Amino acid sequence: MAIVPWYNFSWQYRVKITSDNTKVSSANDNLYVDLSDLPSSFFSNVRSDGGDIRVTKSDGVTEVAREVVTIDTGGSTGELHFDSTGLSTSSDTEWYIYYGNASATDYAPSDTYGAENVWNSNFLLVYHMQQDPSGTAPQMIDSTSNGNDGTTSGTMTSGDLVTSKIEKGIDFDGTDDSIDTGAALFSTSNNAAPYTISCWVNTTATNDGGIVTQYSDSAPVDRFGFRLNSGKIAWWKGGTFLASSTTSVNTGANVFVAGTKSSGQTVQMYVNGAANGSSGTDSDDFDTANVAIANFDPGVAQYDGIIDEIRISDVQRSANWLLTEYNNQNSPSTFWTIGSQEDVFIPQIIIS
Repeated sequence: MAIVPWYNFSWQYRVKITSDNTKVSSANDNLYVDLSDLPSSFFSNVRSDGGDIRVTKSDGVTEVAREVVTIDTGGSTGELHFDSTGLSTSSDTEWYIYYGNASATDYAPSDTYGAENVWNSNFLLVYHMQQDPSGTAPQMIDSTSNGNDGTTSGTMTSGDLVTSKIEKGIDFDGTDDSIDTGAALFSTSNNAAPYTISCWVNTTATNDGGIVTQYSDSAPVDRFGFRLNSGKIAWWKGGTFLASSTTSVNTGANVFVAGTKSSGQTVQMYVNGAANGSSGTDSDDFDTANVAIANFDPGVAQYDGIIDEIRISDVQRSANWLLTEYNNQNSPSTFWTIGSQEDVFIPQIIIS
């Protein structure tokens, strides 16, 4: 028998969560937990703002960075992401979620265990798409330390924050709604730089609307777009669709889409975690304009539909990474086995 130590006795409760290694193809270092999957007692004992939530590794004491994106104790819902470095592909991996400390001080985003440190330096931008797009600028917060917060344009309203795959997403009207990230994230001088873009889309449009794009009117040859191509996800560069999925994504349901670019300049599209369609070569440098969300050519190729959980990285993610990301986000309730609430006053024992 071995006693699993307690993180801090000021925290009254914890729940063990265990990954299903059959759904882990890659040792991804950030994972999502749908808080609605936790026991109902969690919402009775956690602080209403989630500021007392702490996450540790399987030893019960080694803390890891976490981001509480949303929590609604009355509705028993919420979105949590944490640093999952150490995730195993060959055996189930355990973590503990601690809570129940009304006097706990919440972490600032830049703190060691704060939100920004869930996302390592390879992430250029992470939008959870949870902010009211009609609110005070910036309307979209970048969860990374890069500060690429976004501002909206067009006729966006609070009603455009809608139920989506992971809590909420933003519903773009296909006419003038878009988000300016405030930065040219893709290299303007190194066409061999690798990238990965992933997000959830929900659209019935069959136009060529842009999802993540970087363009300006002054340099059309270098325009870039991760966008629709007659309802399929595609990588567009300099006037040409370099790669496009064979599977349509305009199903009116949530679809996980991704595109990767290697240092060898090969691009590949992914749908629901699987490589899909043709690959091509992107040999041009990128434009110098800011990256935009839901836009390509204003008034011409605007995205029409919902976008959720946008992630942009400066590395080529592997097929296994994207499959694990899909498994985790698509069905967190089967990705994780959720334990019962444990009380600080009852010794916690496991069989070693």
